[in-house]
Amino acid sequence: MWSTKDASHDEEWRYSVAPIPLAKIEEIRLEEEQEVLDDAEQDAGVSIGVEEEEEDEIEDAAKRNRYFEKEVCMKFVSFYMINS
Repeated sequence: MWSTKDASHDEEWRYSVAPIPLAKIEEIRLEEEQEVLDDAEQDAGVSIGVEEEEEDEIEDAAKRNRYFEKEVCMKFVSFYMINS
């Protein structure tokens, strides 16, 4: 893992970084876990909202299609009645 070309430089560098206390590492880990949980909760809420929006859009499209079909039917009926 460590380079062997200049051992003295590597030794200086290796010990120049202060060790991180275990309590600080644990604090960072807990913060990361909480962020992941928060993101998951937000994603779950968004997906539920998206599913409801998609269902509403499908219902709206179905209503528009029924209205369109009725209008087309009325046009053909009126055209048929005028021409017969």
